[in-house]
Amino acid sequence: MSTPHDVPHLAAQAQALVAQQRYAEAIPLYDQALALQPSSVYLLSEKATALLKLQRFAEALDTNNGILALDPQNGNAWRIKGFALTRLERYSEALLAFDQALRFLPEGDDAWNETIRNQAILLSITHRPADALTTIERALTVPTLTREAQSDLWQAKGLRLRELNRAEEALAAFDQAVTLDPQVANNWANRGSILGQLGRAKEALDSLDRALALDPQHAMAWATRGGALGKLGRLQEALESCDRALAIDQRNVFAWINRGVDLLRIGRLQEALESCDRALVIDPQNALAWENRGTVLERLGRTNEAQAAFDQARTIRGK
Repeated sequence: MSTPHDVPHLAAQAQALVAQQRYAEAIPLYDQALALQPSSVYLLSEKATALLKLQRFAEALDTNNGILALDPQNGNAWRIKGFALTRLERYSEALLAFDQALRFLPEGDDAWNETIRNQAILLSITHRPADALTTIERALTVPTLTREAQSDLWQAKGLRLRELNRAEEALAAFDQAVTLDPQVANNWANRGSILGQLGRAKEALDSLDRALALDPQHAMAWATRGGALGKLGRLQEALESCDRALAIDQRNVFAWINRGVDLLRIGRLQEALESCDRALVIDPQNALAWENRGTVLERLGRTNEAQAAFDQARTIRGK
């Protein structure tokens, strides 16, 4: 029969399994330990984290609520609660949890910074990019932030500014991000994306190549590179870049969109249409994919279908 003296051994066994990413096997061991020490915040936290790894979000939330019943000022527990609620699409509750996490986590540390980023993403998901921007700008005033944390926040600020169609300001934010941490591929990829949006394709290509030098498996950088090369008239290279993106991530909607545009430029209309359709299978609410589909159908002489695609794009943009 197990006794409280067995708890360290059970916890060590569970941790060994977690280290091997054998999370499902670790859960029963945490349960055995918790039967002996039900008020252990450490064991509850470790179990909640393992459940998150298994994407068992409702169970992770219940376990995490047990922590908060014992320690209502546990900032990390509020942070995990916000994440679980986000994945359960309970967004209003998630935002409240993140607010609580920010009250109790040490200002400027890694967990606090991650919470700010998650809160900003959630505000964007709920169509509040201006509020997300305010959250990030508040975080950037914290004097104890590391250069890495500052870089992450400037990148997040650039993404929110892009959502608000403030492209020049977004570029300035991405410039700050790469200055603070030039070894992060995402910083260069986002900078390349906004330069492409601003019509500066050659500069975009330079930034995207920097991203790919740091991370050759960066699917979005390959996809965006395909768009930049297409604008420069280097169509075969553009298609190769899109195909590289899709070899890494078949569900990269922007790779399918850019591939369709590049095929349209070459005149391979049926293949272009197929690429547009693949994009829309992944994201039926993508207005750009509908617009491109309409353009291809127009070129194919299928006028009524083209008009329907353009109408669908307008409907989505008007939401």
